[in-house]
Amino acid sequence: MKKIIVVLLALLPLVALAQTSGKHDLMIDASSFAPVQQGALSGVAIDKISPDPSKRPCARIKMHINRMKRDEIAELKVKSIGGGIAITKSIVASEGNGLIIELTAKPETRIYLHHDEYGDSNEVTLNLEGNKEYRINAELRAKQSIVINAGIEGAEVYLDNEYVGTTSSTAEITIEDVIVGKHNVRVEYGTAKREQSIEVSPSSIIFRVEVDTSQARAQHVVLNVKPSNASVLIDGKSYPTDQDGYATVRLPNGTHSYTVSAKYYHSKSDTFVVEGQKRVIDVSLNPAHGWLNIKSESSLNGADIYIDDERVGTAPLKSDMLASGVHKLRIVKDLYEAYEGNVTITDGNVLDYTTPLKADYAIVTISSKSGSTIYVDDIYKGTSPWSGKVRSGYHTFEARMDGHTSQFMEKNITPEPNKEVNYTIPDPEPISGWVEITSSPNIASVMIDGKKVGETPLDRELIIGKHIISISKDGYNSVTREVIIKKGETTTVDVTLSHGMGELEVRSTPSGALVMIDSKSEGFTPLTKELSPGSHTVYISKSGYKGVTRNVNIEGGKTTPLNISLTSTAATPSYSSASSSSKSSSSSSSSSKSRYKPSRSYKSWDERGFNIGVYFDISYAGSDTQINSLGSEEEVGVFGIGFGANWRLWHYYSWIQPMIGMRYKYFTNHKHFVGFPISLNFNWARLFDEEDMSAYSGIGVEPCYVKENYVDSDGDVYFSYSQWDYSIAFNILGFGGRNFDANWYFNVNLDTKLLFTGVRMTYFF
Repeated sequence: MKKIIVVLLALLPLVALAQTSGKHDLMIDASSFAPVQQGALSGVAIDKISPDPSKRPCARIKMHINRMKRDEIAELKVKSIGGGIAITKSIVASEGNGLIIELTAKPETRIYLHHDEYGDSNEVTLNLEGNKEYRINAELRAKQSIVINAGIEGAEVYLDNEYVGTTSSTAEITIEDVIVGKHNVRVEYGTAKREQSIEVSPSSIIFRVEVDTSQARAQHVVLNVKPSNASVLIDGKSYPTDQDGYATVRLPNGTHSYTVSAKYYHSKSDTFVVEGQKRVIDVSLNPAHGWLNIKSESSLNGADIYIDDERVGTAPLKSDMLASGVHKLRIVKDLYEAYEGNVTITDGNVLDYTTPLKADYAIVTISSKSGSTIYVDDIYKGTSPWSGKVRSGYHTFEARMDGHTSQFMEKNITPEPNKEVNYTIPDPEPISGWVEITSSPNIASVMIDGKKVGETPLDRELIIGKHIISISKDGYNSVTREVIIKKGETTTVDVTLSHGMGELEVRSTPSGALVMIDSKSEGFTPLTKELSPGSHTVYISKSGYKGVTRNVNIEGGKTTPLNISLTSTAATPSYSSASSSSKSSSSSSSSSKSRYKPSRSYKSWDERGFNIGVYFDISYAGSDTQINSLGSEEEVGVFGIGFGANWRLWHYYSWIQPMIGMRYKYFTNHKHFVGFPISLNFNWARLFDEEDMSAYSGIGVEPCYVKENYVDSDGDVYFSYSQWDYSIAFNILGFGGRNFDANWYFNVNLDTKLLFTGVRMTYFF
């Protein structure tokens, strides 16, 4: 048993070595293998290289080993793979970290390094020539776990500029698999930062890299830039500016940089230092732009201006900012040659352009038959003679006239702006047909297109096209016809004239009575009215007198008199007429009583025509949830109170009563309502011949504006909502007299879902 324990104890160092070897990596850089250079030779022996025991030539390799100490290099063993290779020398170089190796020189010599602590290196294949010297590099890439102490919890740690984590509550962080050798450690805490170089070795794995937390408080830095829309970069990061051009940022103490740039300006970059207090930095960019000013000049005015092939307006014009440099300018105007060229804009300056355009037209006068219209290239210009500017080139001139054959002329116009050119186009030739006009009775006067041409029967030659023919004769109604005359054809017009209108002359005693003819108000007596022949019903009324109804027969071309004597409401009505029969007044009175119902005196215009009133209403809109004084919600009834004005038409005698109004209402759930109701009401009191009052129902629409305030338990408004809406309004039941009106209504709002019913009381003036 003791022997077993001794064996295990003897094996422990080997196990430890195996574990250590698995953690390290000794690397030979095969790409660095190269012969020693001297002159044009590829490899030169510096001193004598002894042959191997078999007297074969040997080569020398000088290997530089990075990150390995001299005493560790001395422990290296060079191993070859395959037979026939003898390692004749392996010694530490006299200076630096180097190993000198001499071995049998053969093509494709395979070797590797072995160290008892770091294990085997990678294998490399070398092509060696005898008595030649070569160089190659190797590197110890031993890895260790290291500890960084930043002196504070939560600090960010970077190893060789790569983030590795944050420090724990012990202010430390452990970093695994760090290659032995020199490294850079950076610790950041807020805006405080510290960088430190460390050297990792098997005996040095704990490092203290503390930040100065007093530098962690950032300071305000304000850049005031002009122009205010410039973009701002601070330490390579973009920051916005407000409307006045201020960019604000908090930065740690130290040196920082900025770049300010804007379109049409030269950029500006600089550095600044933050030293424990706020910094305000003014940055004004120098312009990298200018302007182009096209001044007022007769040939330029109204011309289209193009800069870099983009239309910017018409002259005179001052352009927007243009980047400094060369720009393409094009000026185009009808009747002038277009200009194209380059202009150079300089920083902060206005370039004035005043060069006139070259005229490209002639002043042309075109003449033809009086009344004809002139066209140039099928574009209407005016009536003959016409004068105007015509651009150079070939053009077609045309003279047109209704009912005529058009005449043409083609000319080549040369630019002569100071000379007038005259051209005469042959007269358009008329195209005609015939019209034959007859009438019954004959010998009626005929007018064609407003000119009297004779009496029927009549034949007339007319130019083709539309004509208006009027035929008239005393005592008859005139007749007007529209005819279309066609080339070489005869159009027939035959009319029968009817007797003309007659007149009714109405007089009353007393005068000033209202006259209604066929249920239509025509005015007040004395009254003369032109009427069509035939029977008409006349109603005459005056306040305080009994109304009278009469039927009269109107003859064309004659005046029919109607004289009415009105009586007070207590007397019996009487009348007389030049066309009436010779019956006695007593029989007339009797007939009147048997045929006509005594009528109520007619209302004056302010009672009959329209009424304007003001009203007050109250309404109920259901329930709503509100916040009480204890801050909790409760359901409460919603009531409204309002006022407004109404306008109504034909209140007493009409079946339909239009009503228009406007009103304001306030609801107890903090809702405001402004409406403009428009309704049509059916006056069903007329079913009972009721004339002193109306009873009605109706429907309408009401455009409205609704605003609702949401309040807290203290009555303060914390949110408002408003919108335009419209509702359907129902007048459920209404009663009205001359001055007073009561109405029960119901409103349904379509968008805001506001429903309410109420009673409206109106006083009409």
